[in-house]
Amino acid sequence: MQARIRLLAGKYQAALSQSEREYAAKRPTVEQLLAELRLERRRFLRRMAGPDGYDTTVLTLERLYFRQIPLTGWMQEEIPLGGGEELGEQTVLIQEIAGVPQVGSVSLVRG
Repeated sequence: MQARIRLLAGKYQAALSQSEREYAAKRPTVEQLLAELRLERRRFLRRMAGPDGYDTTVLTLERLYFRQIPLTGWMQEEIPLGGGEELGEQTVLIQEIAGVPQVGSVSLVRG
């Protein structure tokens, strides 16, 4: 009777280890999961009339996706560009990189 129990326990352990090996072979790695993450970014140029002329702001909206499933809501960042005064060197660089047009009220810039 004990020999029969040992035999069944051994078969059970073998089947369990076999199924664990099969699962480990099919399970995606961390690198594969991270490769399916993507960031969607939208940039807008907002010009608003104020008392001293136009105030220009670059709005950046970002959202994190896993495959087609959104993981976060829209995260918003505003970068004030100024209203006609001389802009700093880095701000001009941001405009050139983003391809932000200088004219127009609101426009979409694909990032």
